[in-house]
Formats: sequence, C-alpha cells, structure tokens
Amino acid sequence: MFIFENKNYISGAFNTIYLCFILAQKFNHMKKQTVIGTILATRNLFLLMLSLSVFTIACKKESSNTAASEYYVKYEVSSTTIYSGGKLNLSITNEKNSQSAITIATRAPYEVTIGPVKKGFNANLSVSKEGSPDNQLKLYTQISVSKDGGPFALKALNGSDSPRNSAQVSYTVE
Repeated sequence: MFIFENKNYISGAFNTIYLCFILAQKFNHMKKQTVIGTILATRNLFLLMLSLSVFTIACKKESSNTAASEYYVKYEVSSTTIYSGGKLNLSITNEKNSQSAITIATRAPYEVTIGPVKKGFNANLSVSKEGSPDNQLKLYTQISVSKDGGPFALKALNGSDSPRNSAQVSYTVE
C-alpha cells in the first residue's frame, strides 16, 4: 500500500505520474526488469490512467439542476413622414405576459427592453397612427432577443418603404 498523505506535490498530474512510476517499479521489481522496462511500464500505466480519466470526464452526465436560461426582449420602432407632430400608439407584450400601451411621437426612434422572460414567451409589437391617416408615414418595427446576458440578436423585422398607418411584428422565444 502506498501512502501519499505526507508528500506535497505540484499537481494531480504529477501524482498520477508518480503513482504510475511506483506501480511500474514494483511490478518490474517482481519480474527483475531493467530501468528502461520500468520507464516503459510507467508510460503505459500513465496512458491507461489518462485514458480512463478522460473517458470518465467526457461521459459525465450534465447536472439536472441547470438553471433555465433568461431571455430579454427588445422592441424597436422607427418612422419617417413629412409631417411633424404626429403620434403613434404602441402595444407590446410585457414580461408579465400582458399588453402595455405606449404613445410616442412620429419621426423619433423608440426602443424598450423587457425581461427576464422564459423560453416560449410570445413577444408582440403593434404600432398604429393616432388620429387621421397619413399617406406619407413609413413604419419600421423589429424584435431582438438576448439570451443569458449575451448580445441582442434580431429575430423579427417588419419594415417597408411603402406608406402605411400600422405595422405588427411577433416572435416566440426559442
């Protein structure tokens, strides 16, 4: 039996090599082999132990306690028109899965980020012109999503250079 408790080693790899060397030395001592035989046996034992440890680590099952990913949803609206002073009514799905109403000015970009939300969240953004129709209004809407604090990625886009008074875009978080 080998006792390693009183020895201070630099790393686990050194411990493994030392153990292989001692085992090979004891094995070769019984067979009365040379120093070269001990070194070759040490190498073979080390490779065997290394292979077993890699196999054990590679086959380790993922923990079932993995936390669910958190997602953040960014809604963006921009508009162009030749008229000033117009208003847009926005309706977005918030993190509580209910609709929030917001009024913004035309010709001014707007963005809002909500979250955290879970996978399967249905993000919806609706925009409509308040008041009389504007035959020069162009609307651009988009939804972007960030997973676990990462960068936002564009997921849905509804943009057109044709004049319109309303737009809608939606995306289900995957």
